[in-house]
Amino acid sequence: MTFFLIVVFLFGLCIGSFLNVLIYRLPRGLDIAHGFSMCPTCQHRLYPLDLVPLFSWLFLGGKCRYCKAKISFIYPFVELLNGLLWVGMAMRFGLTVQALAYAIVASCLIVVAFTDWQHMEIPDSMSVVIALMGLVLLAADGSLPLSARIIGALCVSVPMALLALAGAMGGGDIKLMAALGLCLGWKLTLFTTFFGAVLGTLVFFLLFKTKAKLGRMIPFGTFLAIGGVCAVLFGDAFIGWYFGLLV
Repeated sequence: MTFFLIVVFLFGLCIGSFLNVLIYRLPRGLDIAHGFSMCPTCQHRLYPLDLVPLFSWLFLGGKCRYCKAKISFIYPFVELLNGLLWVGMAMRFGLTVQALAYAIVASCLIVVAFTDWQHMEIPDSMSVVIALMGLVLLAADGSLPLSARIIGALCVSVPMALLALAGAMGGGDIKLMAALGLCLGWKLTLFTTFFGAVLGTLVFFLLFKTKAKLGRMIPFGTFLAIGGVCAVLFGDAFIGWYFGLLV
């Protein structure tokens, strides 16, 4: 089992490196399938030794090999986070199709969290992939029926759509929650929304002065993405614990 988790972690690191490409290129409308990776400061092409996930950043001291400019800590953080989340999904679901599907969902949510935080934008492509994983889970996991998934896709996205008519909600959030609903079902979709709303509210109050200086709203999609990951990993356990207290 330990060897299996190490392999999953390393594979997750590699996927995390690709997530950095998505986070940088998708909001800028750049092609993600062509073109070499390059230093954002000096534009020098990066070669394989410069792109080993996590370890290149550590060995180079967090600096570009060519211009010595500092490389953002965000890059290795995304790689490490994705590796850990893939391990978490493997530990939660074992060597199953569900584990792979939820790992892909977690990777998409990482992209959503960072692009929405940095650019106030949720790429539609990530919501599409998450929705596709919902269909995979429907076929692979009979414990959650189609009706629960359909209700999950509608129970939050429809109220959000009504809020969007009043200009209080972005279209990316609506698509994200509809896609997540297909994956999670209505219970965990409500958990995701509640968790994201509470976390977003806390951050809003903690960073209120910073927010005012930035002159922009704190992106809700980032916190929904965090809530979605938490829902997959321990949402069922939390719901069971909560209703246990009520009983």
